[in-house]
Amino acid sequence: MLAGGQSILLKHGDYEALIVTVGAGMCSVKYKDRYISLPHDPDEVPLAHIGKVLIPWPNRIKNASYEFEGNTYSLAVTEARTGSASHGFLAWKEWQIEEVCEDSLILKAYVIPTVGYPFLLESKAYYKVDDDGLSVTLITKNIGKKFAPYGVGQHPYITCNKEVLDNCTLHFPCSQVWDVDEKMCPTKLIRASQLNLDFDKERSLNGVKIDHAFKNDKDPLVLTLKSDKMEVSVTTKAPYVQLFTAEKLLRKGLAVEPMSCPANAFNSKVGLTVLKPQESHALTYRISAKIFN
Repeated sequence: MLAGGQSILLKHGDYEALIVTVGAGMCSVKYKDRYISLPHDPDEVPLAHIGKVLIPWPNRIKNASYEFEGNTYSLAVTEARTGSASHGFLAWKEWQIEEVCEDSLILKAYVIPTVGYPFLLESKAYYKVDDDGLSVTLITKNIGKKFAPYGVGQHPYITCNKEVLDNCTLHFPCSQVWDVDEKMCPTKLIRASQLNLDFDKERSLNGVKIDHAFKNDKDPLVLTLKSDKMEVSVTTKAPYVQLFTAEKLLRKGLAVEPMSCPANAFNSKVGLTVLKPQESHALTYRISAKIFN
């Protein structure tokens, strides 16, 4: 067994996606043999959560503690520098293969109740490649007997065939961004221009550092990363998108994380989903590309 679990290669036309069962992870995506998601070796623990599914919360829970329905819950600290519980439970869990075809895959995993999160959930990740790219749908159902606080996201890093971000441009029509505190948790929603993070008009990423959640008011939102040879787009209706320029990955990819809620939603309640017993929640997005002649 590899560190990433089993690997499944999906193909359709000019697109192919390599998915690993640990974390239902997006190991790599290619278009016409060029990388459009930053790849990692299936037999390694990828840095910076490359490609992993983030359930039952994306990003950070401040101080690894939250309140829900009058009770206080404590979680393990998984990000030492901020003292946060980060990215949920399923990123490092092996998911089960429920169905696999040449161009599609369904993976399934369970969130098992613990002292810090006493709720029972069933999650499924649906991957499909077609003429329009790779589509991802993440569906979670509350199969327990209690109301459950919930959030979801995924952590792909899009890339123009590993071109350094400083040589790329970004078009991202989101006008509002969450400012953050010293623990990288949101404090207030402000205009993106106040942090010089407005990309409503395409502009260079040269020297730009981002680790912020943006509020999506488009239906759908289309983000485009462009080099002089190609462009990669993410299309989603997710209400929030986290961008991260990933210096630790040598700025060869841009994390574009569609999310149902921003960081610390278990405490702030911003965007928080409360799943009733037998209720489900879905998040969908697509990655596509274009090569310039």
